[in-house]
Amino acid sequence: MRKFTYRFLIWTLVLVFVAVLVGCEEQQTMSPKKTKLVAADNIQLKKDIAARDADIEKQKNLLANCEKEKEILNKRLSVKSEGLMEVLMAGMDKNAKNLRIENQELKKQIEELEKKLAEK
Repeated sequence: MRKFTYRFLIWTLVLVFVAVLVGCEEQQTMSPKKTKLVAADNIQLKKDIAARDADIEKQKNLLANCEKEKEILNKRLSVKSEGLMEVLMAGMDKNAKNLRIENQELKKQIEELEKKLAEK
């Protein structure tokens, strides 16, 4: 009885496996009309992908150009800010020099006034 059960089980599995293979093969075959439609869709998808790739390349080029322009503008800004700092520093140095001179003059006036007060 055991041999019969094993044989039955093995043959059942073989038949199920063969049925699945036959069913899969039937589903994979397409009609010529369907094949043409799928081929047309594939061609269109390839064209779409090529167009998207071209757009991506165009965007990459635009980004590279923008980064170059940004670098140029940053250099110009740096040069202008350095020039502005030089002008500001020159003005501050001149103001500091004038304040020192004025401070010395005021010290002299204070000394003169202190002498006059001391004389009285």
